[in-house]
Amino acid sequence: MAAKTKRLDAKEKAFIEAYLVDFNATNAAREAGYSDSIASQIGYRMLRKDHIKAAIKRKNDKKLKKFQITKEKILYHYSRIAFGSLKEVCDWTSTDVYFIPQADLQDDADLLISEISATETTHTTRDGETSTTAKRKIKMHDKLKALEVCAKHLGMFNDKLQSSSQRDSDADTDRILRAAKRVKERRDREGTAEGDN
Repeated sequence: MAAKTKRLDAKEKAFIEAYLVDFNATNAAREAGYSDSIASQIGYRMLRKDHIKAAIKRKNDKKLKKFQITKEKILYHYSRIAFGSLKEVCDWTSTDVYFIPQADLQDDADLLISEISATETTHTTRDGETSTTAKRKIKMHDKLKALEVCAKHLGMFNDKLQSSSQRDSDADTDRILRAAKRVKERRDREGTAEGDN
């Protein structure tokens, strides 16, 4: 016979609902009505109770299923960012940058984009003539961060003792990540893909 599930009281229910928003136990305890002075301790205690852990897992699993969030989908998005190319969303010459229209983007290339912005500035010369300069900017998601997440998923950053061949492989990985970081820093210095019209 299955063990009887302990009923949740009102504060526990409020804690669980708040906890599932940002997974911060202290904030959740505050939202459940506990004072700031004890919220940290209450949050810690709540997460140690088996019936609360079980309720959080049930509600979270239900939410993940509802939104079709899977580990595979998350890893796919990280891998798209890690291995996607700026060439998938824009083209450039020595004098200008051209954004590929959204309708013409291949598959899910939009996953690579963090931000797109456009600004116009009007200038008036001393003669009273005006000209407008349009500045467009496209910002990609952090490729290095996505590479790190993928590498961790593959177990590339284990803290366990490793054989010399594993250490050599890790050294190669570190060199690759440092090179990727240098490329990112260079791109950041040069600015994201911007074009002036």
